[in-house]
Amino acid sequence: MSGLTEYEKREFQAGFALLDKDKDGLLTFEDIKSQFVALKFGFNDQQVEDLVLVATGAKDGKIKYDQFLARFVHKDQNELEKEINTAFEIIAEDNAKISKHHLRDFFL
Repeated sequence: MSGLTEYEKREFQAGFALLDKDKDGLLTFEDIKSQFVALKFGFNDQQVEDLVLVATGAKDGKIKYDQFLARFVHKDQNELEKEINTAFEIIAEDNAKISKHHLRDFFL
């Protein structure tokens, strides 16, 4: 995958493996939800489902490693800003616990 160094690819592979609780090579709603609960993010089920949908572009609810990695490819500033705004709109409801600034730091 272009736009990432080999070091970054290895780091993301390790992160994916940590998130993949049942080690089936896919991140599911359950995998993501359990991590968000552990991190006390306070997302409801619909917010987690929406994030999985954005990551997969499909309704199967399973994030493959290449889809996961594609979320982190270095993007131009306009594309990055659009993704940050989209992600923020998905999770930022009345009780948002994350700011646009935090998302920007995460994506950069």
